[in-house]
Amino acid sequence: MGCVPAPISTGPVVGFLVDDVETARKRLEAEGIEFIGPVQRWEPMGEAWSHFHAADGNVYEITQGPKR
Repeated sequence: MGCVPAPISTGPVVGFLVDDVETARKRLEAEGIEFIGPVQRWEPMGEAWSHFHAADGNVYEITQGPKR
């Protein structure tokens, strides 16, 4: 979907579609999820995403689709 941080550039990343990345990230952080860097954005389309380390050792992302 966009610029992927170097540590996870070796393969695809599964993303979970959310309504609002900022809100979802805060809720996940409150549960102890560790995110990789800040929320990334592609302003022309209103998209946003944020990568995190999951308990299974993989990296996933939460992603907010384009504004309609």
